[in-house]
Amino acid sequence: MISLGKDLGTRPTVTSGSALSDHYGTLVHWIQSFRSSAGLDARTVGVTSCGAQEGVSTVAANLAIAAAHSCIRPVLLLDLTGSRPRLTKDLAVVGDLGLERALLPGACARECAVTMPLPNLSVLASSDEGSCRGFGPGGGRVIELIRDLEHDFHFIVIDLPPAGSSLSFAIAGAIDGVLLVVEAEKTASDTASRVTQRMAHANANVLGVILNKCPVTL
Repeated sequence: MISLGKDLGTRPTVTSGSALSDHYGTLVHWIQSFRSSAGLDARTVGVTSCGAQEGVSTVAANLAIAAAHSCIRPVLLLDLTGSRPRLTKDLAVVGDLGLERALLPGACARECAVTMPLPNLSVLASSDEGSCRGFGPGGGRVIELIRDLEHDFHFIVIDLPPAGSSLSFAIAGAIDGVLLVVEAEKTASDTASRVTQRMAHANANVLGVILNKCPVTL
C-alpha cells in the first residue's frame, strides 16, 4: 500500500525535485518494471477508486507528470471521466482536448492528443464537462483507441471513473495494471476489498492501493 499525506494527495504538482515528485517517480519506475500485456515497450496503467471524490484525478495527473519528468519518451494522460482534467485548468490549457475526435472512425489518435507545456506530456480528454459520447457499450472503441495510442506513447496513465462503472471494469481488464485510490478515513476496508476482488474477476491486474489524504502526524 502506498500512502499519500493529506496535503500532498489533494492537488496536482508540476514541480520536479520535491518529496511528492520523488514519491511518484518511484511509483513510475515500479510500474515500468512490469511487462506490457500488449507486448509493447509501452506501459498503460489505470487509476480508479471505490467512489467519487477520492482524489483519483489528482493521483493520475501527478503520476503522468512524474513519468514525463523521468523519461525522454512521450507520456499521455488519458482522461475517461467525461470531464475536463484539472491539470489542463491549472496549466491554463484551453480549447479542444481531442478525445471526441480521437474516437471517430479513421481518426489518428496521436494527432488528436494535446501537447502540454511540460516536456514529454500530452493529454487526451473530453473538451466539455460531463461529455462521455462515443465510449460505447463495454468500452470496445476506447480499448481500440488505447491500443493505437500504445504505439505512440511510452507511458499512458488512464484516469478512470469509479470502479462501479462498467467502463472501468472493461478498461481495467485490457491494460497492464490498475491502481486503486482509497481515501483515508472515508472508504471502508471491506469495500476496498470487494472492489479489488471484482477487479480481479474482470481480469484486471491490481498493482496496489494508494491510501490518499492521510492525516499527517509529526
